[in-house]
Amino acid sequence: MKKIMLIFIGLMALSVYAMPNVVTVFANQHSFYKSSNIMCITCHSDIKDQVEIGDIFSNHKEAALNNTYTTYLAIGGISYNAITGNITVYGNHNWHWNGSVWINDSNPSQYKNETLDETGNGAIDSGELCMLCHSIASGMKTHTGSMVVTACDDDRCHGNRNNIYNDPGILGIFANVSAAGYNISSNNIHSSYYLTTSNQSSPYPAMTPFGYVHGNVYNNYVSRGYYSCLGCHSEINININLVQSQPYNHSGIDEPQGRYQ
Repeated sequence: MKKIMLIFIGLMALSVYAMPNVVTVFANQHSFYKSSNIMCITCHSDIKDQVEIGDIFSNHKEAALNNTYTTYLAIGGISYNAITGNITVYGNHNWHWNGSVWINDSNPSQYKNETLDETGNGAIDSGELCMLCHSIASGMKTHTGSMVVTACDDDRCHGNRNNIYNDPGILGIFANVSAAGYNISSNNIHSSYYLTTSNQSSPYPAMTPFGYVHGNVYNNYVSRGYYSCLGCHSEINININLVQSQPYNHSGIDEPQGRYQ
């Protein structure tokens, strides 16, 4: 009888010890996702709050919904004909619009109509928008190991000091922003800062998916030129120490001479 009681007590103790692990497995404490269902905002919820506010981000969502533009990025476009709907890509190959997709004239079996609207609801949500800058440039939609960083002054986004491969007509009403990188690099109050940061490497490796080096690359990395854009188009925290200048007494005959020379 005593042995039975000891065994019973032992089983009870073991149950109490093991219960948390058992509950964790069978009580659905964790949610598991298929790789195809993982959205960026699942892990980067802090960025979601930034993406969903402001005109800058809503404009990017509209650009991401433009399948002509996303296809232009995915196939390496260097110019776009708004009348014919044709896209010329690096290597001077032409893609024509047949009413539903773009077809490569050099290889008619190759066609594409790149869309970021994975849900098909006619809108771009925050998770889909991430792909505009972090994957579409090389035609990939996977995650770690193949994600890219497309900076603001990428050749096909807002241009850079080289002003190549970004066609001002590709986004229609937003054409005025497609040459921003070139404008900010020449005779602009921000030019000195932009040109300085353009000659510095960011932490992000440069990608050459279309066989050439982009104009916003320094050494083997994307340059820091895009910092100029983030300075005004994002929320940043900085520490500044203001040093007040010494006042000048214009009526004092003993003030040092030559102050304005």
